[in-house]
Amino acid sequence: MARPAEPAFKERCINLDADKLDTLHRQLESLFTRLDEQQRRCVAAAFSKFIGYGGGTLVSKATGIRPDTITRGRHELDAIHGSKKKAVGENELKEKHIATIKDAARRLKGTERRTFQAQVILDYLGGRPRRAEDVFGWSRETVKLGLHELRTGIACVRDYSGVGKRPRLPD
Repeated sequence: MARPAEPAFKERCINLDADKLDTLHRQLESLFTRLDEQQRRCVAAAFSKFIGYGGGTLVSKATGIRPDTITRGRHELDAIHGSKKKAVGENELKEKHIATIKDAARRLKGTERRTFQAQVILDYLGGRPRRAEDVFGWSRETVKLGLHELRTGIACVRDYSGVGKRPRLPD
């Protein structure tokens, strides 16, 4: 942790001026010298989760800890707190079940199909649209829309009448 805080990290820290950020960096540095490797990983992971999107990269730049090490720390924190949703594995979902679910989805149209797909993803794949693409071959964007419709109760309707040829303007 010998490297000083990078400017990118300083820009993302809201309400911290340069002096406060440098003080925080020195305090983290002294804290990290008292921690073992796993504890450093978990503290860095907690900071990156607190920052949110891009936190792993920023904490990596500020502390000198590699991003993949911070990711490993995030996984360890998730295991400690049990925050990961349990999902049925692809191996547990038999091919005949997958075929039946795909056939049922094929018979539905529009909002009903998206709602059905979203419910299947919530029930069997832990609510992960990317897995839906792998397991069922469904577009993850469609599944995301279905999850949104299911969560809000508002159906998204496409304006088909506004699509297509438009009348020519008179010359």
